[in-house]
Amino acid sequence: MVEVIREALPAAKRLGFLVHEPDPFHKITLDSVEPAAKRFKFDLVVVRVARADDFERAFTELVARKVDALSVPTLTFLVNNRKQVIERARSARLPLFGSHHQLAEDGGVLFYGTRQEENFRRAAALVDKILRGADPGDLVSASLLCPLRC
Repeated sequence: MVEVIREALPAAKRLGFLVHEPDPFHKITLDSVEPAAKRFKFDLVVVRVARADDFERAFTELVARKVDALSVPTLTFLVNNRKQVIERARSARLPLFGSHHQLAEDGGVLFYGTRQEENFRRAAALVDKILRGADPGDLVSASLLCPLRC
């Protein structure tokens, strides 16, 4: 996602990153975004929220720290509260990027990733083949070569 943001906003200097601190997966997302931000020469501004009431403070901080764009990871709390995040980003005039399709569909600038529904369909097709006797090792390489037709 960071590379996509760099391509979309080549002059951007500061990248905001919103995380839901109680979610244990926020650490994994930070561990992946920090080196990417460094690689693409962003000053990373991490802002943590715990409750929906924290969004006002979080966006005030993002604006005060003069971020050029905001990235929102696919953490359940943030996806569930995406309309509030989108509206606050719009009010703050911050381009909003994420890896969940509903962010873009509901008003974010761009999403980069796959739709969960597509992943579920692909997984179901692979399970069906395994239950019919296919070797799972053969399916992995085949599914990478022809993900929708196999």
